Amino acid sequence: MREEIRVDAVYGKLNCLIEGKGPGLIFLHGALGTGAAHFRDQISYFSRKYRVVAPDFLGYGKSGRRLSFEGNLYEEDAQDIAQVIRKLRLDPVNMCGFSDGAIVAMILAREYPELVNSLVLIGGQAIFDENSYAMNKTFIPIEDLPEPFQLALARHHGDPYWRELIHSYLYAQEHMYEQTKGFMVNDLDKILTPTLIAQGRTDPWVDASHAHMLNNAIQNSELIFFQDIGHEVQREKPEQFNKVLEDFLDKF
Repeated sequence: MREEIRVDAVYGKLNCLIEGKGPGLIFLHGALGTGAAHFRDQISYFSRKYRVVAPDFLGYGKSGRRLSFEGNLYEEDAQDIAQVIRKLRLDPVNMCGFSDGAIVAMILAREYPELVNSLVLIGGQAIFDENSYAMNKTFIPIEDLPEPFQLALARHHGDPYWRELIHSYLYAQEHMYEQTKGFMVNDLDKILTPTLIAQGRTDPWVDASHAHMLNNAIQNSELIFFQDIGHEVQREKPEQFNKVLEDFLDKF
């Protein structure tokens, strides 16, 4: 049975989609997405064996709005998700993060190791490089975005709020880049959680160098490349990805 609840986190109320029973499995979505949208082919599939939780980060989907975009959003999101894990009594939880969600997942595993049983990173990056900066700029001008993408953003986040969300997100990225000098996740060697790094070989947003860097820095990690797949591995080849994720989770 699928349900949605709102959880009081550190910085606001997070909407969480929940399905299934068993050990906890959290899916963390990427930029401008939602848990339900970015993991639409995983939630019900894995609910057969796990209590699946797919939250929307603050400012996204059905969650509350952010009061400020001045801080480090990833650090704040990690604190919020840690609170969700505690309040739903999921710890230790299996965690799968996509793109920005992978950044949040790494921070969680580093700062709250007692809460994380295993870690899966899809299209994850620790460094905000020139390619990341250039790709972010493709979101503007908003009027030039493909119409289906605009309609999806309006459906997931509300209209006209989705337009404000894009500008706020890009502003936050610039602010965090100045704060961190491009290092979105420091001290990767402190992550001791068993980790699977899933990388699309043709990812235009996060190239293979990021996956190798994470694999070299995170001690207990393994790396798998998906051939002829871009950034959204879990959506482009869901059956293939689900099998890989299932095999990894079966170890714990």
